[in-house]
Amino acid sequence: MSARLDRRCGARQPGAVRVIVGLGSNLGSREALLRAAIDGLDGLDGVAVRARSRLYVTAPVGPPQPDYLNAAVSLEVADAPTALLRRTLALEAALGRVRAERWGPRTLDLDLLWAERPVRTDALTVPHPRLRERAFALAPLLDVAPDLAARFGPALEAAGGAPPTRACTEARAVGDGWTVEALDDADALALAVTARAKRAAPQGAPEGRWAPVEAPDAGTFARVSAAPCVVFSSASGAIRGAARRPWPAVSPPAAVELHCGRCRLRGDPTA
Repeated sequence: MSARLDRRCGARQPGAVRVIVGLGSNLGSREALLRAAIDGLDGLDGVAVRARSRLYVTAPVGPPQPDYLNAAVSLEVADAPTALLRRTLALEAALGRVRAERWGPRTLDLDLLWAERPVRTDALTVPHPRLRERAFALAPLLDVAPDLAARFGPALEAAGGAPPTRACTEARAVGDGWTVEALDDADALALAVTARAKRAAPQGAPEGRWAPVEAPDAGTFARVSAAPCVVFSSASGAIRGAARRPWPAVSPPAAVELHCGRCRLRGDPTA
């Protein structure tokens, strides 16, 4: 994800509908989870990501919980938004979403914010019924759909204006390894392992499905994952998350250093 927008070129497909999906995460590896969700949306049949927003850091709505990282994507969708809803719910579940408390913390939240054709069913209303009240949804929506500024710009100002943004995290090859400086340890670990695995994989390697991963420490998690991965939680002496399976074999790092949002993977022959 670029620091601003990442637009994909290509002609629009006949009959396709533009849909804007909002993304949020405040548990685990927040940025890595948003990246994984965008990749997952882009990999769905009949769906193409056309634009990606900046990352926004926002205060939570509801009970006390960590801050959110929010973003939005503009999609070109061949199916109706109601079909897309079912697929977003499945993607949330694959990336650790547990619906235990209304407005509670979550690894991933995917909301259909807006579509070219309004939808009103028992299961789905688009535009989102609370869109105009939520700066954390409006700001990224206007990043990917500036043509909607006349309609939603005043609502964003009334909601307090755009929240603070955060530059996307970039992994750096340093010596014989990879270094990532991120929001926190969970993101640093997931983004470093993912960058290393993607660099070592052959071009066009299939990404597989998300499979659960659990390990007692960061070094074991990096070695067991050895693929694009996310972290759901790191409490009670265990790191829980998921990694892509299958994934081309990647040699394990010789050492993993993780502290205060900085992860260093040593012993990477591709760095």
